[in-house]
Amino acid sequence: FYVAKQAELAMYESGKTSGLSVISGDGLTETVPIYEGHALKHAVQTLNIGGSDLTDHLMKILTERGYSFTTSAEREIVRDIKEKLGYVAKEYEVELEKSCVSSEIEKCYELPDGGPITIGDERFRCAEVMFKPQLYGKELTEEHNLVSMVLESVVACDQGLWKDLLGNIVLSGGNTMFAGIGERLSDELFKITSYKHVIDGFLRQRDDKRMYDDIISLAYDYCGVVGA
Repeated sequence: FYVAKQAELAMYESGKTSGLSVISGDGLTETVPIYEGHALKHAVQTLNIGGSDLTDHLMKILTERGYSFTTSAEREIVRDIKEKLGYVAKEYEVELEKSCVSSEIEKCYELPDGGPITIGDERFRCAEVMFKPQLYGKELTEEHNLVSMVLESVVACDQGLWKDLLGNIVLSGGNTMFAGIGERLSDELFKITSYKHVIDGFLRQRDDKRMYDDIISLAYDYCGVVGA
């Protein structure tokens, strides 16, 4: 048998040996640059949010509908709701407005006792924490999210690797199984100029505007997100 890091194995599974592994499990999310099968540890970024936190967040926002889930058994019900009905909105604000005027996104979930409950905007508000951690609390800020982590990992590597990293972003881990997460991450990276402050933070000492222009160009031309 062969023992290796999850980030490296996810990259191998995609059929490549270089790229950026985005791993999100039960309690942690990481972005790990991989070059020729080896993780570049100096550029790894970490966010202390995972599937367990999203379950807790869903439990909290379901109380807005009058649903109370408090016991460990009930928490498992909420986890099942998250996994079966949760998704990532392509445009969060647009989806939020639509949910206020339409019941189109509402789904019925049958509880173990046979009773039905209705789940609406909670379906996408739960997973939005990955892109807006401040919604969950935990003294987190909007500036440190899944998209900025990808950018921070990329620009912390040698510029010659940027194309390979942005061109092969591999998602792995149970918390990346939400429908729409890959498309949303791609869309956000295409809007890379919104994260100028992230890039500037790494490139300020290099005093080279061309490097900033280069990463914007690469994001538009080569960004690719695949599931592992």
